[in-house]
Amino acid sequence: MEETMDMTTYTGNLPKIPDEVLEKITDEAEDVCLWAKPQPGGFLVGDDTHPVISGIISNVDPYHVKWVDNLPDKLHVPPGQDPPADYEPRCDIRVLTPEGIEIGVSLAKSSYLYSFAPYVKGLRGMGLQPTDVVTRLTCKEVNGQYGTFTTVRFSMLSKKDNAIPVEELPPTEYDERGDRIPY
Repeated sequence: MEETMDMTTYTGNLPKIPDEVLEKITDEAEDVCLWAKPQPGGFLVGDDTHPVISGIISNVDPYHVKWVDNLPDKLHVPPGQDPPADYEPRCDIRVLTPEGIEIGVSLAKSSYLYSFAPYVKGLRGMGLQPTDVVTRLTCKEVNGQYGTFTTVRFSMLSKKDNAIPVEELPPTEYDERGDRIPY
């Protein structure tokens, strides 16, 4: 027979967990998010593919990367400095969904330079930042000179103050300008 303990009557003296330890755990938990991999048909999050990610872009981390033995060598280049010639630009973004889930997406060079950067430039032209609007991310398969790959596309759904309920979001439409990616 298995022995059980009624914790409501436990009177042992357990030491308190130090506040510094609890603070460290809390800080580390705040940096955790689900990572989504862009692929044909949508974003792979765990075992599930989601055709669209919608939410407020909560963090942007541009960097440069060089691949050595199939491993990334990540380099943050200070503004005004040129990156080493063999490093390419990339960017990690985080999207806070209406459900309160933070999803990270690592943008390859093509998605960063030819989709995300023009999207941010357009927002800035309207006096907005990515944190001011609800953004829709979708994936598009592109055929280029080096083969077929997936790019991430961005569109503004609304300002966050007058956000459209998720179930009423219209399908995303693209114009041909987003297809002029030099590969």
